[in-house]
Amino acid sequence: MNISNLYSTIDTQVLGEAFRVIIQSPICLLEGSLKEKQNKLHGRFDKEKQLLLNEPRGHRGINGCIIFPSSEVSYELVLFNHPGSIIFKIEGVVASLTALLETGNLIPNEGNVYQVRTVYGDYLLRAEFYEQQVTSIEIEMSQEVTCQNKQLSIYSVHGRQYAVKGLPNHLSSINLNNLQELELWGKSELQQYIEELDGLLMVEKISNNHYKTVTFEKDGYIRRSPGIDSSNLLIKALANEIENDKSVKNETIFGSVLIVDKDQDMNVNRYQIRPFITASQKFVLDPEDPLPTGFLIK
Repeated sequence: MNISNLYSTIDTQVLGEAFRVIIQSPICLLEGSLKEKQNKLHGRFDKEKQLLLNEPRGHRGINGCIIFPSSEVSYELVLFNHPGSIIFKIEGVVASLTALLETGNLIPNEGNVYQVRTVYGDYLLRAEFYEQQVTSIEIEMSQEVTCQNKQLSIYSVHGRQYAVKGLPNHLSSINLNNLQELELWGKSELQQYIEELDGLLMVEKISNNHYKTVTFEKDGYIRRSPGIDSSNLLIKALANEIENDKSVKNETIFGSVLIVDKDQDMNVNRYQIRPFITASQKFVLDPEDPLPTGFLIK
């Protein structure tokens, strides 16, 4: 066995979305700033990344996380994804903290508050930790959403660009019965913005402060997660109709729900999330594997 080709991962689910935290792999990024490490990761290691993200060890919805030690913060984090996927997801920060705490790779501190550094900024998370299990993670986000193009309803969320659209006239609601039509609409709509957008958000109002949403990634893939980005978008794009004194409920087509608590001025959004570790894996690539980078089921 060639130990240098050993892959060891911890799979974690956050809001219905899967994150693969890499504990050991041939991907070696020891030098440079965090930004330089991310650039190297995104520009190289294609075979290794595909092996980790594709079938039979992964799927289109898997997101990869690589953790680096730090003397300044709790740790540093870089994410990698499938082509067409949103590059950075805040849920990955939650997933990585869960994996580190539950496996003993990060010692719980007295205040249960952890600072995670990414190239998109630092994030403070408070973890509830009971009997070696993370029962919830709380994260506060400043409402840094800006309108980039009012006519096209394009918004920027911490540097990520999304278009926000209402339910098209030919669809009665966001539900699984309309899934095929939604997918076709999303892919067609994205073709108009393919170069400038990270994602597209469709919104249907259910009742006061309760919305159903669909988040499309660049390739038309529908995210299972309600999403922190999509929730921040909701609150900004629909600020005129959202009641300030009540929480906002963001529900996906798959029934996943995320509740957002906000301050009176709607400048800070607070999320409380229950993550789960779903698997711990170790595998070595067979040198005679006919599909050495895995595959995606179409």
